[in-house]
Amino acid sequence: MKFKHSSKCSCIVAIVFIALISGCASKHKIHGTLGGEPGAHKVTEIMALASKEEIRNLSIISDPLVSAGVDLASIRNGSVVAGRIYCCGGEGTVETGNNVFVYIPQNLNVKQGDILEFVEGQGPEGKGKSQLNVAVKVRHENGIENGTCKWVPENPNLWLRVLYCSWMDNEGWIEGGVISPEWYKIPGN
Repeated sequence: MKFKHSSKCSCIVAIVFIALISGCASKHKIHGTLGGEPGAHKVTEIMALASKEEIRNLSIISDPLVSAGVDLASIRNGSVVAGRIYCCGGEGTVETGNNVFVYIPQNLNVKQGDILEFVEGQGPEGKGKSQLNVAVKVRHENGIENGTCKWVPENPNLWLRVLYCSWMDNEGWIEGGVISPEWYKIPGN
């Protein structure tokens, strides 16, 4: 697996794919998140972009896409990204690993470090692309670096810090979950 990423996160990408490959055969990380709410809007910091060859050649990625009706001929570099909703346990911990995979429609361009809004997938039981985590829009380019979004609590010594952006409260986003807290928005709210 050679997702395009910085050398700093090469260990992170390897950990993620080991977890992905060892996961349940019918539901993959591109179908949802831990403690997910299918159909909810969520955000992630993009950590790595897959090449079109990786997407096409890894059945763990290509099979869910084909099942959702994605034409593999339309796949381009960056059509699937790995992102994180949590941080900061330190290098080599699962917490710092990419914990969500998102399909990027052709009309959207993304890059590493962007804060991406996506709709949580419904898994193999969904219809069409609703099976997949699907990107909606880039909320902020280099969102953590430019200060628009941050990891909370802000204490860098804590683990399981969650991605939070200042506009979430005003837009009706809520913080859910106890074991895996994350911000999300239910459509229509």
